[in-house]
Amino acid sequence: HGVSSNVHFVDASAEFLQGLSEEWQPEKKRKFIGEKFIQVYEREANKRNLQNCLMAQGTIYPDTIETGAAPTTKEGKGDSSSAAPDTIKTHHNRVSLVMEMIAAGKVIEPLADLYKVEVRQLGRMLGLPDSLVERHPFPGPGLAVRLLCTNNELPQQYKKCDVDTSAMQANTIGSQYGLSAVVLPVASVGCKGDARCYELPVMLSPLPSTTSEDSTQWALSEAQQKAAHICTSEIVKLVPHINRCILLLGPLGVNRVTLKKNAHMTQDRLALLRKADYKLTKILLKHSLYSTIWQCPVVLVPVTLHTSASEQPQTGVWSHSTTGMPEHHA
Repeated sequence: HGVSSNVHFVDASAEFLQGLSEEWQPEKKRKFIGEKFIQVYEREANKRNLQNCLMAQGTIYPDTIETGAAPTTKEGKGDSSSAAPDTIKTHHNRVSLVMEMIAAGKVIEPLADLYKVEVRQLGRMLGLPDSLVERHPFPGPGLAVRLLCTNNELPQQYKKCDVDTSAMQANTIGSQYGLSAVVLPVASVGCKGDARCYELPVMLSPLPSTTSEDSTQWALSEAQQKAAHICTSEIVKLVPHINRCILLLGPLGVNRVTLKKNAHMTQDRLALLRKADYKLTKILLKHSLYSTIWQCPVVLVPVTLHTSASEQPQTGVWSHSTTGMPEHHA
């Protein structure tokens, strides 16, 4: 009770949603969330006369590296012999306002030199329960960064890409593993080597010859799972403008994918993504897979899947970089 009396919860969701309502570019979304968080933090701290307080963050080492900050050794000291890494994605705890606070000595980051696996090792050393230690990492900005948005136009990457050629190349590779391939009309942040890439995903699904005639869902055998992983690696490596593959687990017979319009940052879309994230977590726990998978992020994708068997489109979500599942009928 002594602690709870000094904990103040602030619901600033309306401010975040208003600022993100028309934003669709991932980097701009991330930077806005990080800056707005500090603005809210400072405003609320001033209300309580806490001008001389310190802000504690759970920053870990990859946050700094992925943001493209100056390289450091694991001891946190500058390493002038290394070039600054490429910015993969800006973390909310490394935006300009945060960096100014760090320079002023106003931030405490006890985990800043640790990787995720080391954080878990530390948790076990401290005697924390497995339910906390094995918990999957959750993005600081919440699911907003896993909610892909559109500006009602096909992404520039899609316009620049020779989609037919890329699809043909992907299908040539996929057919060797019993898979067909469709290039999706969305762009997503990925990483090739040590560099950021903002390119297109390919959706893989089974060729008709690999499924029974009355099948509506695809049940993967262990051999098919291995084949899908190999196929994914080859496509991403060999097909230009492609940075990841997702595996369609249902429904079968998708013959066309279109971009959803007016896919903005809204409470309804966030609620749908939370629902999908919750369902996937329950499935992983049910099958005792949660602790064997270090992270399985769920992403809401603004596309509609059209099947040859039905005119009813389906809205899809994907989990991680190689699997996906439909959430509901539109």
